[in-house]
Amino acid sequence: MGSEGSLHGVLIHKSPAEIWERDVAKSALDKLFTLNCQYWISDSYHSLLKFV
Repeated sequence: MGSEGSLHGVLIHKSPAEIWERDVAKSALDKLFTLNCQYWISDSYHSLLKFV
């Protein structure tokens, strides 16, 4: 079994722009999930359910 297709032991360098983009995406998802959880327990959500 050869290691031709394996990345084991190989460092993959990412540009600062790629790292920044990844971090921004993670931050946006964290904020989205946090706000979603806050909305589900809010009075606004319960008012919407009553309306519907």
